[in-house]
Amino acid sequence: MSSKNTPANKVMQSRYLEWKLGVAQGYDWLDIINFILIFSAEITDYELADSELEKIKELNKELFVEWSGNKDFEPNEPGKKLKIAFNWYNGLIKDLPEEEWDQKRTDVCLNSAKWLMNQEWFDKDFAKRLIKYVCEVAEADGQVIENEKGNTNAMAQIFGVAQPY
Repeated sequence: MSSKNTPANKVMQSRYLEWKLGVAQGYDWLDIINFILIFSAEITDYELADSELEKIKELNKELFVEWSGNKDFEPNEPGKKLKIAFNWYNGLIKDLPEEEWDQKRTDVCLNSAKWLMNQEWFDKDFAKRLIKYVCEVAEADGQVIENEKGNTNAMAQIFGVAQPY
């Protein structure tokens, strides 16, 4: 999705206004992308390094500007939006045995990816951008381990774009 004033962007930006007014329901594309970034960083080595978190915050803010339609927003709003994804990610495993955590989060990530791919504005360029973001988070701590490479390549395959590793 680009910052152009297309009908799809107007729909997505109206979602920002609904969220700001407290009437939005469910998760939207920004929540899903944040979830995917958190998932990719944490599931591969069971640690979310400070550098990975900072990169996720940076990308969230960039996407938030796009989501809000470049409107003036309160400085704390991007953080509030990211918190939604963290609460979703961590809330999934509540009351589940630890051995089921990975599968639950993976299932939600895959279903969320499918939802993204079904949006009218989702295209190969956006898929490439998303995989680029996943790579940036993986590289944020200075080392890309095999699990991160495998996860990123699997995501690229799901989105139908070239595998980066």
